[in-house]
Amino acid sequence: MKALRIIMCAFLQKPVLSFIVGNLIDTSSKRIKTCFVAQDNLPSVISSPVLVSVYPRLLEWKSKYGHPNIPLKTDGGNECKILRRLHVEKKLTEEEISLLNDIGFQFNSLEDVYREADFTEMIARLIAYEKEYSNRYQVPKKFPNDPVLGAWVTGVRRLGPEGVLPEHAQQLNDVQFTWVSSRKCGSKFMTKFRELTQRVEKEGLDVVLDDKEVKKWITAQQLARERGKLSDTRFHYMENLVGEKW
Repeated sequence: MKALRIIMCAFLQKPVLSFIVGNLIDTSSKRIKTCFVAQDNLPSVISSPVLVSVYPRLLEWKSKYGHPNIPLKTDGGNECKILRRLHVEKKLTEEEISLLNDIGFQFNSLEDVYREADFTEMIARLIAYEKEYSNRYQVPKKFPNDPVLGAWVTGVRRLGPEGVLPEHAQQLNDVQFTWVSSRKCGSKFMTKFRELTQRVEKEGLDVVLDDKEVKKWITAQQLARERGKLSDTRFHYMENLVGEKW
């Protein structure tokens, strides 16, 4: 009999899908249920314990919703968040990254890196970088010596001084942080978001939402969210821009 890995699924309110020695069975319970995942059936390229744990749930979510990007506050959502952090930290193998890409897993938008990182730690690393390189904080997006710092700086620049917390913007200004990269000037999403935010302040929300091009852009973001391709950070930006029911 193949070795089974036990995962406790507490207080589930719907049927639990369990993988037992290669066979998918359906069990039902309103209380605590034990799910068995046959590790021998996982792709051989998987070595990360987090991916070992969540991979069957990614496939289940993809089968049900068309994508494997499990939201936070949902069973498997926290593991997805950890996978994204491991990706930024270069702690997933190329084979694992390829496997996740093949099933449509969405890695972090760089804005999420800013939101999830410890700001005090990151600005200290940023200052240390500037002392060593003296290039006005032009940290490469894929900085091999500190990939998390590279992703964090890129995310901060995409958000801009108005997109980060005011106290963070002040601290960055105090060290004379360069908000515009010499390599690239932010993502298309954030450029459009900032443009619409300024229009709403001047023209009012109803006028802006009546614009056909704006409606088209919002629809595109809604579709991206349905497909699991709009990050939680960008989802919250859309809520702040057009309301919770956008």
